[in-house]
Order: sequence, then structure tokens, then C-alpha cells
Amino acid sequence: MSPASTGSTRRHTYPGMTIKVPENMDDIRNYTPLPVTYEKARTHAKYILLSVTEQWIGAYEYGKLVFSMPAATGIEGHLAPTGIFRAEAYQRRHTSSLYKTPKGDAQYPMDYAIRFHIDKERVSYWIHARDLPGRPVSHGCVGVFDEAMQHRVYGVPDKPVLEDARKLYAWTIGEAAYREDNGTQQLLSDGPPIEIAGDLPKYLPRPPK
Repeated sequence: MSPASTGSTRRHTYPGMTIKVPENMDDIRNYTPLPVTYEKARTHAKYILLSVTEQWIGAYEYGKLVFSMPAATGIEGHLAPTGIFRAEAYQRRHTSSLYKTPKGDAQYPMDYAIRFHIDKERVSYWIHARDLPGRPVSHGCVGVFDEAMQHRVYGVPDKPVLEDARKLYAWTIGEAAYREDNGTQQLLSDGPPIEIAGDLPKYLPRPPK
């Protein structure tokens, strides 16, 4: 099973880790916990749905799911607001103003960043690239796979493959904007709606040894 199927990046897998694998991998190749059609998105050329409960994000075109991917939302006390927002700004090489890399020598990178909300305290909320541990982990933003950024920050994986953040970013801002993207932060005048719904998932306690 690929890390994408488990919602966890390769940095968070380790020898001895237990992963359930289906008998037929083709059965889960296009797995998604999200609906393949979504009525709220039917009148929109593009619509993003984030399920906090499922830790999964989907891209819809006129109500039909065109692709989806695992996500990592905020932990308890650091949740992004729920409701319907809009993709309003983007930056291919954004960086956090609050958090640093594990070595503490640089601000944490947030590649392929899509801003969808600024709260009353002027805190910005973004969808952006990050490593995924398979559970809620952020301080409010929404993280999706990008192994090239992980390689820059952590040195692994050796051969980056997964590019969910780039895929969602390019689809959200559109082909023309993506082609002309010069890396600076840009406003998105008519970005797609972004719906955030659900509650944090409930995890069963570990069984006693």
C-alpha cells in the first residue's frame, strides 16, 4: 500500500509498522471517502470540499469529483473555521511567519499555498504542502502531500514522487495563472469555494499489550 493510501508520508512509516493491505490493490487505487457527486458543488466550475472527519480533500467540477487526496487539518484548539470560504490568494513558495523548520534555521516552507481565510486577529489560513503523519497535526492550516518540499526540509524521501499540493494548486488557480506564476503572492479574484465541514476524527484507544 502506498503512503498516499494510508494518509501518511514515507517519513512517518517505519520498520515494523502495521499497515492493512487489501488482497487486490486495484480495489483501492481510486479510493476516496468523499461523495463522487456533491449537490452543493453542482453550479460551480470548481469547488473544494474538505472533510475534517475523514481528513480528506476533494476537487469538484460542476458537482463531480475529479480528484481527491489525504489531508492533515488542525489539532484540537487550533482548528480552521468550518463553513464556506473562497480561495483568495496563492503563492508557490510561501513560508510561515510563525513556525520554523526543525533545525530552527529558517521559516517553515509552505509550498503551493492557497489562502482561504483571514480571521479577526489577522491570522491567515492556508492549504499548503507538508508532510502527513496520518492524523490532524497543524496549527490551523490544511496540509497535503508534497515530497519535493519534504526532501528539502527533512532530506527524505530520496526520490520524491507524490505531488498532491502542486496538483491541487495548479487546478485551483487555473492553467494560465499557473503558467505565469512568478512565485510572488497573488490575489485570486474569482477563486473556487472551499467548504470545510465535519469534526475531528475519533480514534479508538490502543488495545492493551
